[in-house]
Amino acid sequence: MHFNLKTDAAGNTDVFFCFELTGAAPEESGRSVAEAVRHMARFVSSLCVPELDAAFELVVQSRLEGEPGPTLALRIRVSHHCGAAALAKAQETARAVTVGLALWERLRWLPADERRYGTLFKNFYPAEIREIGRSTELFEVETGPVSPGGVRYGFCVYPFLPQPDPLSRVLRILNGLPTRIRLSIALAPVRFLSRELSFLRNQREAFSAALSGEELVDNPQMKAAMATVLRMERMGEMPFAMRICAASLSPLAGVSAKSLACALAAPALPEACAGGFDMRLVEDEEEKKVALQNLDRVRFCLPPFLAGVPWGRLPALVSPEEAAGFFRFPAVPGPGMATVRRAVPFSGLPEATGSRIGFAAGVAEGAVEIRLSQESRSRHLCCVGQTGVGKSSFLLSLIAQDMSAGHPLCLLDPHGDLYHRALAAVPPWRRKDVIALDCSKNEPGFSFNLLEHSREREIYKIVESFLEIFNQLFDRNTMGPIFEMAFRCSLHLVMCDPEGATLADFMRFYYDRDYRRQCISRCKDPVISGSWEKIVATAGGELSLNNLSPYIVSKLSSFIFNRKIRKIVSCRQSTVDFNEIIRGKILLVNLAKNSMGNLTASFLGMLFIQKLLWAAMDPRNAKRRGGNFCLYVDEFHALATPSAAEILGEARKFGLSAVVATQVLSSLSPGMLLSLLGNAGNLLAMRLGPADAVLLAPYFAPEFSPAELVSLGVGTAAASILSAGGNKPGPFLLSTANGLAEYPAVPGTKAESASPASTPLPRQAPRRRRARREPASDEGLKKNGL
Repeated sequence: MHFNLKTDAAGNTDVFFCFELTGAAPEESGRSVAEAVRHMARFVSSLCVPELDAAFELVVQSRLEGEPGPTLALRIRVSHHCGAAALAKAQETARAVTVGLALWERLRWLPADERRYGTLFKNFYPAEIREIGRSTELFEVETGPVSPGGVRYGFCVYPFLPQPDPLSRVLRILNGLPTRIRLSIALAPVRFLSRELSFLRNQREAFSAALSGEELVDNPQMKAAMATVLRMERMGEMPFAMRICAASLSPLAGVSAKSLACALAAPALPEACAGGFDMRLVEDEEEKKVALQNLDRVRFCLPPFLAGVPWGRLPALVSPEEAAGFFRFPAVPGPGMATVRRAVPFSGLPEATGSRIGFAAGVAEGAVEIRLSQESRSRHLCCVGQTGVGKSSFLLSLIAQDMSAGHPLCLLDPHGDLYHRALAAVPPWRRKDVIALDCSKNEPGFSFNLLEHSREREIYKIVESFLEIFNQLFDRNTMGPIFEMAFRCSLHLVMCDPEGATLADFMRFYYDRDYRRQCISRCKDPVISGSWEKIVATAGGELSLNNLSPYIVSKLSSFIFNRKIRKIVSCRQSTVDFNEIIRGKILLVNLAKNSMGNLTASFLGMLFIQKLLWAAMDPRNAKRRGGNFCLYVDEFHALATPSAAEILGEARKFGLSAVVATQVLSSLSPGMLLSLLGNAGNLLAMRLGPADAVLLAPYFAPEFSPAELVSLGVGTAAASILSAGGNKPGPFLLSTANGLAEYPAVPGTKAESASPASTPLPRQAPRRRRARREPASDEGLKKNGL
């Protein structure tokens, strides 16, 4: 996802990002307009997050060059006076909005990259702007003499009726227009200003007095005015500011402009009021300048002639229910938009306990919470999907639940983002159990020795494991039988040192002749020493030791020449106790792929996997294990070794289970791929590439075809999991993003755990407070440009 940063003259930073609707399935038939509005109002209400300066904009644009049809995007602005804080809040908000959008399983929202964001929002210079506003009227309330400082003029916002599917109608209208047009529906949570509250209070008193007369009882205008005041008071402390405008590169015909307004709302009773929405051309230069700024920065600045009056922005304030009448996702796919497969229901028996992985059936009222019991998880879980579809967030959900339940675990994160998010999610009572290893630091502060052993029988296991890692990292076709024998013999000879050996000693064995002789003299196994002296050392030609040594040294130098890595792998005494970790600790590892390099990060990750496997298989840990130990691996394709295959195949009996996420299956070796798909009892496929979709199609047939597997939305997955009793029901569509409901969506807020039908976007409800009675001030206008 691309985050576009802009700084204003005052030094405040606006961060913009967006999601684009690329596919949709028709909405369930039989749903009334009122039901659709109430359903969307829950999402709109969740956008009101305390202490967050943000705005949300639905942008519909006519067909762009080379596009199959008009586009619909959700653009979000997050602002803060500090640029770093603005970006951090924007990233957290993006994750939270992803959760909310994922609950619409019939809609496919994709985050926009830098190129797509530029196509949608940059280089747009409209020739005219038309503002669409609710029909309003100012009139004098005839209640007798007005005292000094009193209020003489009232205002009325005429009623309207939401249309059945406004954005679908707008998409069809824009599809037939030749010029580029942008329709913007923007919302932002705001607070009533003290002068506005005072104005409303005075208006209510004046209207009450006016309506008490019998001659005015049947006056529809006065009744509408009174209803408007009461509606404002019912909004509470945090209504929404709403701005709707249409901008076009060339002048827009009046008929076309009016059709957009009619698509949004229709007049409502009483018939004496015009009702609905008016579309007004912005002609004044100063007012047009403000309108262009609002359009570009998703702001709500008032034109000069309205900025100074107490009722200036009141007609633009709406409740969540009113906003949902317009700020509503389309019910049917727009022209040129891909059709998305509807939800595949869950047919199994849901688990009552265990780790929550999401919900089946999307946002339906009968949504089923899906959990995996410890028994089901012991048969491993594999999550496959392209980058940016929610795999890491899904892992974070399970990690946090395991930490809260007191289970031991290990996370291997190649990049570090998931590492930091998991570290922040550690419950306070488990902080003493955390072992955090960050390889991105100049001084990692830990070390472990792969060649460390306490018993002679462990040497053979170390030799085989190190050879497997070496073959995985480098091209095995360049290694022959002499190389393999030399590798085995040299490792055995180096580990004959009674003081212990390290990886640096193994490298030294090949370039230091005296050290090599010393190792050979210490060896008590004549077969190993004899194999070296009579086979490896006497080989000639290309297989001679003089040719073999530089090859091995060049491979090892990738790790030994790096001072930071040398400190980690060349210490004789390990500072990481894997036996202690397997018994009840939380091990979080940042492999720092970006700073360490792919090869080094993969090497360290493979070493961690190997050490954990040995600790799990150690019989001394069987009775002291602190529950089922779970190994989490992100980007599993970079760390897959035969030891990883052994974890999938046999480690369950030792209390070790795995949750792995990978982007592409084709990068795995054939043997590793068979082991993964054959042993993983729980398989989740998020949006896949074409090759992986064909490969996994048999596991999800007939419910999902390859074409459907490549078009899944963000935060959704085709799931094939074990249910209660160890049975495996048919595949179904899972909303995986729901697990994030347990975490703060925005820094400084406390997320609520809720069902998808009640709170699509995790948030903290604002506390109800009495209206402030300080003198009227314009300070509140600064937030959101008001």
